[in-house]
Amino acid sequence: MPPGIYMMLVGHFLLESFKKDVSVPVLSIGSYASTVRRRLIDIAGKIVFHSGETILKVSRACLENLRLPELFIESVLNSAGDRLTGTKNTNLA
Repeated sequence: MPPGIYMMLVGHFLLESFKKDVSVPVLSIGSYASTVRRRLIDIAGKIVFHSGETILKVSRACLENLRLPELFIESVLNSAGDRLTGTKNTNLA
């Protein structure tokens, strides 16, 4: 198999895992890659560096429609659970 096929498989697996583990409140699991890109990645924002912090500023409408705080918490919980225990953390407490 050509090496590019392996990268396509890894990319597909990462997208499907992201949809299943993180983006369920905003997108359905059956969403196409272009829908995920248009809804979650292609958002207008401004990156600001201040006091040693990096901040992404987005409009309030974008923040509420995409439920960005929920997505951020879900992604942090999933990555922390994977790193600390080797398993996925499903508690949102």
